[in-house]
Amino acid sequence: MSDKPAKQSARGKARKRALDILFEADQRGMYLDDMVAERRERAGHPAPLPAFALQILEGVIAHGRRIDDLIDSHSVDWPLDRMPAVDRAIMRLGVWEILYTDTPGRVVMSEAVALANDLSTDNSGRFVNGVLGRINDLKPSLSELSEVAEPQHAAAVSETDTDGDFDDDFDDFEGAVDGDDADDADDADATEDADDTDTDAEPHDSTGRD
Repeated sequence: MSDKPAKQSARGKARKRALDILFEADQRGMYLDDMVAERRERAGHPAPLPAFALQILEGVIAHGRRIDDLIDSHSVDWPLDRMPAVDRAIMRLGVWEILYTDTPGRVVMSEAVALANDLSTDNSGRFVNGVLGRINDLKPSLSELSEVAEPQHAAAVSETDTDGDFDDDFDDFEGAVDGDDADDADDADATEDADDTDTDAEPHDSTGRD
């Protein structure tokens, strides 16, 4: 049996690219939509943003206030502004995918836990799994609630650098995530492919208005 790790799916790579931008916007105190625009216009970037990454980011922009409220409500003993920035970004991505796509919750949670284990603290995988699990259990009732359309800037990220190591945190994370950028260029046309275990969702309305 080969020891070579399995090749990451196009959708998995897109999640990681979206996470990179969510984290960077948070650390720089930028509105997420401004961060997305900057990334799309950045000269010399190795690869365009995959379609699914853009879908994630547009979804978090459109529903950011509700997503943050849900994370804050279901995170026991850890307010949103006190949790590690990587965990915050992972859960924003995960909550959007649980509530606004057809991807099975167990698949979303598995992907989120893998990202947390790779990129955050020793306890982050369990923490992320617990919060997303509670929200996933409530999905039927949450999906039935009407949601007031939010202003585009409602997904403004927290400006709190909770551990005081702004530059170190960002450099460490960017190095871990951007290592996949070269591979993403080869997979840009394949981003609509589903993971082996999940199903494709209907594209989310890019206007972010329900």
